[in-house]
Amino acid sequence: MYFHFLFYLKNIFYCNIIMELTKVFASKNKDDNINESKKPKITKNRSTKKDLYKKEQEDILNKINTILGISKDNNTIYLYDIENDDDKKNQILALSDDIQKYFKAGNWSFYRDEECKGNHVLLCKSIYKDMGYQIIGKAVDITRNNDKIRTTKYIIGKININL
Repeated sequence: MYFHFLFYLKNIFYCNIIMELTKVFASKNKDDNINESKKPKITKNRSTKKDLYKKEQEDILNKINTILGISKDNNTIYLYDIENDDDKKNQILALSDDIQKYFKAGNWSFYRDEECKGNHVLLCKSIYKDMGYQIIGKAVDITRNNDKIRTTKYIIGKININL
């Protein structure tokens, strides 16, 4: 009986020690969590290409507008006219290296997919989209050299959304 009593006291003693230690660790963790939440979060203020190369991006957009014949008065182009003019194709593709340098173009299909490498229309669409323009395509019939041709008419407009 005496042995059971000592065993009982020993268990109570260890339980009290465990409870005290649990309280100490719990309060210490609370203090750590409070101190961590009071610390200011460190954010990287890394500049993006959109911020760093704003002027260069505008220059490239103006060059593409000039190549395609886009102006304030004329904001439409026909896919047939772009695809059948080798001079326009070559001028747009010549800008490819500068575009990759000044735009965040790593996810653009033109640079990512091998089968899209020579698609100058896709490159132009990506630039317009990145610069905040919207391109609306509509299937139309046009006449070129007395031939009726089915093609796509692109209307390009600036998106003005203020949130």
